[in-house]
Amino acid sequence: MSGAHSFLAASAAEVWVHCAGHPLMASMYPEEDTIESKEGEASHWVVSSVLSDLRNTPQSMIGKECPDNNIVINEDMAECAKLMIDDVLSVLSEVECGLVRLHIEERIEIIPSVHQLNGGTPDAWVFNDETSTLHLWDYKYGHKDVPADSWQNKNYVAGILDILANRDESIDVWAINVVMKIVQPRSYNDEGPIKEYRCVASDLRDDFERLRSQAELAVTADPGVKSGNHCRYCPARHACPAALDAASSAVDYAMSAIPTELSDEGLSFELALLERATKAIEHRYAAIKEDAINRISQGAMIRGYGIKDGVGNRKYNAPADEIATVGESLGIDMYKPSELITPAQFDKRLAVINKQRKADGNELIDKNVISHYIDRPSTGAKLVPSTETLAVKAFKRL
Repeated sequence: MSGAHSFLAASAAEVWVHCAGHPLMASMYPEEDTIESKEGEASHWVVSSVLSDLRNTPQSMIGKECPDNNIVINEDMAECAKLMIDDVLSVLSEVECGLVRLHIEERIEIIPSVHQLNGGTPDAWVFNDETSTLHLWDYKYGHKDVPADSWQNKNYVAGILDILANRDESIDVWAINVVMKIVQPRSYNDEGPIKEYRCVASDLRDDFERLRSQAELAVTADPGVKSGNHCRYCPARHACPAALDAASSAVDYAMSAIPTELSDEGLSFELALLERATKAIEHRYAAIKEDAINRISQGAMIRGYGIKDGVGNRKYNAPADEIATVGESLGIDMYKPSELITPAQFDKRLAVINKQRKADGNELIDKNVISHYIDRPSTGAKLVPSTETLAVKAFKRL
């Protein structure tokens, strides 16, 4: 949601944990709001509004304006938010934690685990004292796939453990069970829209130490910059010398003579090198293109280039019942047919039923009862990194 960001923002941990110079560079080139970021902020507002007051529902929020940016809530924002809301409420029901114990959009300063300039606002978290389990949710409205054990989530966990330790000095925070989730309805991947990562807090010690050391380096006079896949999320990548060097090297490599017949080890090395080169060029191109658009918008003449307004997919801008009335007057049914819940949602609901059956002393229902009705079609073979292959060994030599 809206609000001032920390110099070491948890939301940018994915970048500065790799490039200590990012916070300083980003402060020189602040990121401007886009329609996509505003829509994401509005969908976050639906989540926090409903979880803060269950008299609201995602559907009842359609047509209302997000007070932070005046974006009108549409059906897509509400439906995406509902997935997050349903999962949070489902977990609270399973662990028997009431809403009063749920922390929603509460800012935290991550001291002393990381740094006094490190902070952020987790979307939602709850600690179950009975099972010593921390449940953390991060809601993403965008399309870019984010893992459940993201650096942002790890950074939040570090701060929450500080809070729990201060609240009860007798608690062993390193023995706490941690469940990190990413709820991302519009990201299409093998794991589905809700990704989960479970561990014990002690498993994250090395990650916390890396966050701490990078944070300490970031506030020095010369933190240095480092290029990589994280450049994609840096608003200063168009002005970054490391990004420029990486892209230039990639172009030089792409234009060099490459043998057409490669050994297995040579192929491994080539794949790893090209993967890095492709990303370097991609991030640099995106940054320079954005810089060119901004300059032309301000009156600059960039030879050979101009700008024009793009348009996205059409969306309704009024409540669903109002749109449906218009359609009905024309003899058009504006609603989709009823849809089945997903296999993942079936598993969650069955878990709730089995919990009650167990409490009643009844036999549990095997979730495989529906497996006969579920297919998971293959999307074809795809190349993936492996810690066991020569490709990774070649990659490490770069």
